[in-house]
Amino acid sequence: MTTIFLDESGDLGTDLSKRATSRHFILTALVCDDPRPVENAVKQIFRGFSKTERKNHHGSLHATHETAATRRRLLTALSKIDILIYIVRLDKRESGAKLRGNPQDLYNSFAATLIGQCVAQQHNDEDGLRIVASQRETKSLLNQDFVSYLESQVTRPATRIEIRPATNDKGLQAVDIVSWSYFRQIERHDGSYTSLIDSRLQGISEVSY
Repeated sequence: MTTIFLDESGDLGTDLSKRATSRHFILTALVCDDPRPVENAVKQIFRGFSKTERKNHHGSLHATHETAATRRRLLTALSKIDILIYIVRLDKRESGAKLRGNPQDLYNSFAATLIGQCVAQQHNDEDGLRIVASQRETKSLLNQDFVSYLESQVTRPATRIEIRPATNDKGLQAVDIVSWSYFRQIERHDGSYTSLIDSRLQGISEVSY
């Protein structure tokens, strides 16, 4: 079964005059046939922590809270695993009026575009497909809208879509750090992290609205 872990970086705000609004928004997919090596890579990071570090992490990694050394250790470990990375990128300066629509609809469309690219590269359509997305919304209706939209767009048989808190899923914690790294490269022109994982990157696609 192919597993696709999804995570986003940046925001969908449109007022670029605000310092907190990012120019770019990206959605990242980490694709693997077996999620266990990815999960084990994250677990190995915890094994290297002191007791105090493990206590402060509460069993979860998050890119913005980690040290540079921790991010680099995980990216290096992931680069040695049989994974593929796909990214879709939106440059808000290049986008039109649609960007000012419903952010949830835009996110759903982004996710369908990215998953379509991932599925197109998988040669065995008979294999099951598991899509695991980080829980972005606390309202169950919005989460169900996301699942329903993807179900209508992804036609591959035996597709299962899960929305999980990132704190409960090591695969989502891994893709969070990958996505953060590529967002930093795109938004801040800092490739010091992505250079460690670029061997697994299948491409960055531009999306405009």
